[in-house]
Amino acid sequence: MKPRVGAANKVVATYPSKGCNYDGGGLKYLPKLIAFDVDGVLDVAREPGPITLTMVKRAQELGYIVGSCSDIPLGMQRALWEQHGITVDFVHPKHLLAGLRDQFEAEEYYLMSTRDTGSYAEKSDFIFLEVDTTTDEPWMLSGD
Repeated sequence: MKPRVGAANKVVATYPSKGCNYDGGGLKYLPKLIAFDVDGVLDVAREPGPITLTMVKRAQELGYIVGSCSDIPLGMQRALWEQHGITVDFVHPKHLLAGLRDQFEAEEYYLMSTRDTGSYAEKSDFIFLEVDTTTDEPWMLSGD
């Protein structure tokens, strides 16, 4: 598996390790993971938020592992992404956020939501990004 390229990757080692991405020279790259809550976060949600699908696609282009992590049933999360033609790396229940660490090896883990209800991010050692105050992530910038 080749490493994703872009701002989300960081060289973290120069030796082989199971389950990691490497370039041709044996350098290990770990992407960042971002779990988007749905309601109040995504602009296409039942309760729209400020994060556009263009921003989500930009995060993917930059190499982030991207998906949703919500109280909304998994089938409905999948349908939302499929309806808009976006293939995500995961859909996951928010109360089981920590399980994403077992599924994906990443440099950093982020949860973007309106609030950290139940302290899911803190309990799972994720970085919490509050959707209303976070404005400077690389995938949020237009690049124009």
